[in-house]
Amino acid sequence: MNRILKLSIILCLVAFLPLNAQDISIYVNSNQGSLAGKNWESGNRGGSMGLNFSHPIKHSYNYIVGSEIALVPWGTNISANLGVCYTKNINTKWQYTVSTLSNQGVALFRPKSLYVYGLSGLIGVDYKLTNKLSLGIQSGLKYYSCPSYKQYSLISSYLDIPIQIRLKRILNIKKD
Repeated sequence: MNRILKLSIILCLVAFLPLNAQDISIYVNSNQGSLAGKNWESGNRGGSMGLNFSHPIKHSYNYIVGSEIALVPWGTNISANLGVCYTKNINTKWQYTVSTLSNQGVALFRPKSLYVYGLSGLIGVDYKLTNKLSLGIQSGLKYYSCPSYKQYSLISSYLDIPIQIRLKRILNIKKD
């Protein structure tokens, strides 16, 4: 097992350590294509699913840690998420969110896994189903790249428009 794969596994395990997380969310993405390398290319370009924990930093800001598995044009990726989210209540049932996430991980190739990274910015809304459960939809931009994939293909990076549906469970109710 190479060093990058070992490091990615450690990062994914660390993502599950925030035991005092404010909430946990499970999500699925559908990636709609826009750029493949330097060329415009539309259509569905795979998807991903993941698990994120978040915890308040200050006021309406939260840090996010988690992990994701993605099926993209070059294959299957496993990555760790790290990011920041701004959440604002619209009323008692609705809130909007703006978030940015960094992904670091590996593409599961044989005989050797390859390093992948990504960056995404999303904006969306959540609807509170109960006091501790909400359902949300988000969209934005997601850039991801596998630099070593250049030896196999002319295209090693993508810019997509993800459409994300997430279910969020609030673990600790904030006391204002």
